[in-house]
Amino acid sequence: MGSVYRDFSYGVKSFTRNPLFACVFVVALAVGIGATISVFTVIDALVLRPLPVPHPEQLVELTANYRGHSRIPISYPMFAELERRQRAFTNICGWTAGEAFSVGINGTVSLSDVRSVTGNYYSVLGANALLGRLINPGDAQGSQASPVAVIGYELWKERFAGDPSAIGKTVHIDGRVFTIIGVTQKWFTGMTIGSPPEITVPAGALRGYDLQGRRADRKCRRAQAILSLHGASARSGCHRS
Repeated sequence: MGSVYRDFSYGVKSFTRNPLFACVFVVALAVGIGATISVFTVIDALVLRPLPVPHPEQLVELTANYRGHSRIPISYPMFAELERRQRAFTNICGWTAGEAFSVGINGTVSLSDVRSVTGNYYSVLGANALLGRLINPGDAQGSQASPVAVIGYELWKERFAGDPSAIGKTVHIDGRVFTIIGVTQKWFTGMTIGSPPEITVPAGALRGYDLQGRRADRKCRRAQAILSLHGASARSGCHRS
């Protein structure tokens, strides 16, 4: 204990003799600790922390491998075939990667993240609406998909000031009118922690940008899929295969 006290006293005396060195040392130490905490926070949010959904250990994200490239979104025909033939999972849902669309709300136009989702997207993830209801299988019927939209919590607070009367109002997405039917919970991030979808619409409702890729845009021809296991047989967290 005496040696610790002597070392501490020596350090204090050294700092008092050279205050400039002491300041540089303290600042460098503070920056190093802050950077370490920041990096760990990001890793914890994106890698270590499970998805904020009920039973994340029962979800498996499905991607493809092509010419040495892993985690490529599967094509829509592959998704449709999996949906039709698979027997090992409780359910399967799909969604497109977020795309920036011109969205008009209350006369103000801005770019927002819009994603097309299958009708069972929210039910597979176990999500419930904060207001109204979420997209269901009856909304997503291919070319006959309903022109409805679910908005995220943050967009609801920012563009509608948290007004419950937002339900039933309309938004213009890429020149087409959609009716808002629901608002997601604050915690809901979809399948991307830290990047929740601002607006989701039924697959097929947004012409040219649905899961079936009816435009010659390769991004539109790719869908991502999530599989729901029958039981909690997977390890904790969301897995990819």
